[in-house]
Amino acid sequence: MSVIACRLPAATIEPPVSFRPIDAADLPVLRGWFSDAELARRVAYPADDWYAHVTGRYARCWIVHDGAGTPLGWVQVDRADPDIGHLDIAVRPGLRGVGVGSEILAAFVSGPGRAYGRLEGRIAPDNRASLACAQRCGFDPLYRRDDDGFVRVVRSMRPRGW
Repeated sequence: MSVIACRLPAATIEPPVSFRPIDAADLPVLRGWFSDAELARRVAYPADDWYAHVTGRYARCWIVHDGAGTPLGWVQVDRADPDIGHLDIAVRPGLRGVGVGSEILAAFVSGPGRAYGRLEGRIAPDNRASLACAQRCGFDPLYRRDDDGFVRVVRSMRPRGW
């Protein structure tokens, strides 16, 4: 697998970015982020049924921390197919627009994301920042929109030639 070159964030975060499985104790902090209208319209609210889903058989969710233990966001992967992970990323309000999303995504694809043969995401067409982030981190956009109007982005996690 090739090394991913993404811009490092301009925000002050302590390297390295790390991932740990979500825990019920994380929910109050994550729910507090939803006073941010942009986050609230882009990702699912971390309700109890969401938590049951992301800790169940067909999904995983990781809390992303910097080296100082500060939560930066979360990464959720749903797995309907044994080889394909459907990706959803949330970046803590106040850290968007400065490269933190790229840092999270780059660290994920070179870390926990290696467990998947292919990662896919669905991005609202007006979310240019997320589309640019995905492209910087090696995802290819499929410009034909899906049935819900989202742009799909895809990244093969296997080395070319497999």
